[in-house]
Amino acid sequence: MVTPSFFVFRVLVVLFFIILSPVSGVEVVDATGKNLFSPTSKKDQNHDSSVGVLNCSFLPNKKYHLGSLIDLALNNNPMTRGAWSAAKAASASVGEARSLYYPWVSSDFRGGYDKTFTPIALGPNAISRNQATVFLSLEYILLDFGRRDADVQRTIATFHALGLTYQRKLQEVIFTVEKTYFAYEAALWKQKAAEANLLFTQTLNDMVVRERVTGLAADPDELITRKRVLEAQYEVEAAVAVVRNTLGEICIAVGIPANSRLQFVETQKPPSTKKLLGDVTLLIEKAIALRPDLAARVAELQASKEATKRAMSDFFPTIKLEGQYANTTFGYQGNQQNPSVSGYYNGFGAPYGSAFVTAHWDLFDGYDRVFRLKRRQEEDKVAEENLRQTQLNTTRDVWTAYNNILAAANRVEYAEGFVASSREYFSSISAAQENGLANVTDYSQAGSNLSLAQFELASAVSDYSIALAALALAVGSTTPSSHVVHEDLGAPGKVSGHLLSKEAAGFQPDLAY
Repeated sequence: MVTPSFFVFRVLVVLFFIILSPVSGVEVVDATGKNLFSPTSKKDQNHDSSVGVLNCSFLPNKKYHLGSLIDLALNNNPMTRGAWSAAKAASASVGEARSLYYPWVSSDFRGGYDKTFTPIALGPNAISRNQATVFLSLEYILLDFGRRDADVQRTIATFHALGLTYQRKLQEVIFTVEKTYFAYEAALWKQKAAEANLLFTQTLNDMVVRERVTGLAADPDELITRKRVLEAQYEVEAAVAVVRNTLGEICIAVGIPANSRLQFVETQKPPSTKKLLGDVTLLIEKAIALRPDLAARVAELQASKEATKRAMSDFFPTIKLEGQYANTTFGYQGNQQNPSVSGYYNGFGAPYGSAFVTAHWDLFDGYDRVFRLKRRQEEDKVAEENLRQTQLNTTRDVWTAYNNILAAANRVEYAEGFVASSREYFSSISAAQENGLANVTDYSQAGSNLSLAQFELASAVSDYSIALAALALAVGSTTPSSHVVHEDLGAPGKVSGHLLSKEAAGFQPDLAY
């Protein structure tokens, strides 16, 4: 039997939990004041729904240049999306750590029917009972000696590290696109050179065949030219295979299937390159100041130190406020031998509660906390050495890229001289052959040398372009300019301000390493 007072009590309980619901409770907001725990925005829904499918930003009929390829890669490449999701997961961890600053409120309900009896001399006293009880429990940490603060600061530092890692992933994707694009350009130039060489050898072979008919050429000359034609055909097929493979590499780099119909704007071979002017020491200093992965190691070291503080706080007690409120509505019927005391009884609600301040202190735990603290201290040293190793790797990357550029620039200069001398030699042999002063073998060899020189120039220019991109990656100066990244994924340079609370957005790691 449900009484009116019990019905009112249940209504109050429901209203109480509506007030404490997460919709209006804990908030983690971004720099604009948006609650990150609110329902997913349309932008995020579009971003999430594209996982595992070809993104609609790729247009098969559009002709792409290097800039639009980078924009497409930053939007589609799984590395950028994965790094972004990892950063969002870390932002949720910050909110999870901050939840301990709020009280914990829980509710329990117990209701049902039971029947029992008590044997006495006059016969059993039978009792049947209906009961419904609602419990409300509250627990609030008053003092934990830095546990919560260390957890929050650790998650913020971890988030900052992942945000910097996200920036580095963008730079790596840009470099991969540039590298594959320059390799594809070189493959196209080599294919054109191979096709021109094939045309030359076929023309030469036709000329020798006509001369052999008139007696001006011998059979060995025709065999030589025929061999040159077969070699040129082989080189053309090999060049075509390289073009197709590098095209597939570009497709993978931009985040679309390798067999996609990716088209490009026609490009010309770049002009002569100039040697890099600059001091490698200044470039290394710039890299140490700009590299996101190096700053990420600093943030990871900060997170490790906060975890050590958390381990130290476990040696202190935790003081909480605990309370409980319950209301029981019940009714029972007793059947006894004495009819005057038998009958049905109602309880119209029996409220009761409690409130305590509790203190929990682990006095001895088998040295678990001691060894946990020692482990954390050693892990701090590991994080410090990882930071130092990343610093050394940064100097190596810049030094290697710098010297590769110098060597690549010299190779371009030598290749251009090789092409010029081969073209001049081919012209002189052509004139000599017309006057009967050179044989077919010399003429064919001069043409092959010119084709080889063009091959070398294409490779040298591609290597130089890739070396420039590698130096930008090593220094960390590659800045994504894609509007897609800024609109859909957030500004890379301000990633920490997009996902954290206002307090956490102001966190800056100590860069004095």
